[in-house]
Amino acid sequence: LRGKAGVAIGRSVGLMATLKGLPRAYNKDLQEDKVPLFDAVDTVKDCLAIATGVIVTMKPNPKMLLKALCPEMLATDLADYLVRKGVPFRE
Repeated sequence: LRGKAGVAIGRSVGLMATLKGLPRAYNKDLQEDKVPLFDAVDTVKDCLAIATGVIVTMKPNPKMLLKALCPEMLATDLADYLVRKGVPFRE
């Protein structure tokens, strides 16, 4: 899925670059928008089907999840909380 995300983003950016410079009325450049648009849509649909299958069949193991948890993982959450409370970040 990570590789396909890059492909979908690339096609979307290509489509936006094609559309960016077009005038408001009909332009023959619009013929070039179909391939990246449909490729991006197909890629996203495939990724959603894969992700759905993964999530539906996933069975979390609570013991292993707790074992993998470490305090360092929560450091950014703590920093965000302190900043929201007005504590200077350097303290």
